[in-house]
Formats: sequence, C-alpha cells, structure tokens
Amino acid sequence: MNFLANIPRRWLGAAIGLFVALMLIWFGFWRMLFILFCVGLGYIIGQHYDGDQSLEHLIQRFFPSR
Repeated sequence: MNFLANIPRRWLGAAIGLFVALMLIWFGFWRMLFILFCVGLGYIIGQHYDGDQSLEHLIQRFFPSR
C-alpha cells in the first residue's frame, strides 16, 4: 500500500468515483451496494486475520468520540 502514498488524493478520489460510477452503470444500485459491502467485509475479515487492527479501532478511526 506504500504506492498509494505517492498518488495525489484528488486523483485517488477521482479513480474511486469512476470505479463506483462504472459499477453503478454495469450492475445497478442494489447490486453495486452488495458488491461494495462484500468487499468491505472481506477487507475487515482479512485485516483481522493479518492482526493489523481490530474492528473497534477501525470504527473509532472513522467515528472518533468527542
């Protein structure tokens, strides 16, 4: 994942937006959401087995308590 650190954030965001738009066109809204959900769930499970971070830490990173 070190190669992503060298890409400007605006280009990374544009690539993700293009990917989501193409998925929306090819698969439709609900199928796209299901695919993205499965990918996210697979990422979290793989991260857990790698021993990188817990799910609680990931949730706290996205939703910090104030």
